[in-house]
Amino acid sequence: MLKFSVALIFISFFNISFSQTDSIKSNKKEKTDTLYVSDMSKKLSLRIVNIIKRSDLTLTNKETGKYLVLSPNGQVNIGVGINYKWLALIIAFKMPYSNNDNDIYGETSRLDMQLNLYQRNYGIDFHFQKYTGFYISNAQQYIDTAFTIYPQLPNMKLYSAGISGYYFFNNKKFSYRAAYIRNEIQKKGQGSMVLGSYYNLNVANNDQGFGVEVIPDSVHTNLNISHILSKSYGVNFGYTYTFIIAKKLFLNLSLTPGLGIVSSNIKSQNELLKLKPILATNYIGRMAIGYEKNKYYFGITAFVIGSAYDYEYLKIQPSTSNVKIFFGKRF
Repeated sequence: MLKFSVALIFISFFNISFSQTDSIKSNKKEKTDTLYVSDMSKKLSLRIVNIIKRSDLTLTNKETGKYLVLSPNGQVNIGVGINYKWLALIIAFKMPYSNNDNDIYGETSRLDMQLNLYQRNYGIDFHFQKYTGFYISNAQQYIDTAFTIYPQLPNMKLYSAGISGYYFFNNKKFSYRAAYIRNEIQKKGQGSMVLGSYYNLNVANNDQGFGVEVIPDSVHTNLNISHILSKSYGVNFGYTYTFIIAKKLFLNLSLTPGLGIVSSNIKSQNELLKLKPILATNYIGRMAIGYEKNKYYFGITAFVIGSAYDYEYLKIQPSTSNVKIFFGKRF
């Protein structure tokens, strides 16, 4: 158990992505239309990356429309990445002096891992996150007086794990890797329908409940729950498109809404309730924008996955997001 824990902590410092080049000679069905996609996988690519990750939990009272957004104190990581052939690796660490606001938002400890596999016609994403220490990020909606310290839940824990897979129908003219791995270049604007499936596990726990005294009673009185465990699975169907502007600027937008089943355990007033499986919505959104000239490129990618389901008068919405800012050069 000790060796496993040490290995897990070590892996948590890394954000690893893999992509696999196509074997055009061995499988003609995988052949890429070179008028639309240019393969850069045989060139060595180095990049500097800034990474911002977080997991939020939103609780909404459907009767009053009032809600609380429970967020961790943000952290900025800085790292270096390398792309060569089938391998795309990013090693990132906490950026020095980036979190000097614990007195305002509280302290958050975290364990964060992400693994991505991108091939020509499909992709797989996996994430695991463990956060301890949250604050109410929308407290200013309910507190009239100015304050410098946000209401905090230092003992609140949130776990989030999930895996999703998706298939790209237009995989000869459209490249997902061009936008998010950068070992290919999308030469002309093109898009693709996307079909996928997902499984997510979310756990939130705070023995004192998810409300705090400084928030008006009308907001948090009915939030008398202290534990939420939800398991969801289903299918996604959407579209992704990459715009090419003046041959150097690219913009990819991807949205794959989904519908599935969620089963939950809710602890309310010291009573653990197992809810019957119900229908729930899910969404996965991505955005990438960048510029490339000669051997240099830079840009931003963003990823968010979220879901929503109801428990009596509450709407429960867990979400996970990831933003990367990168600057790279091919050799």
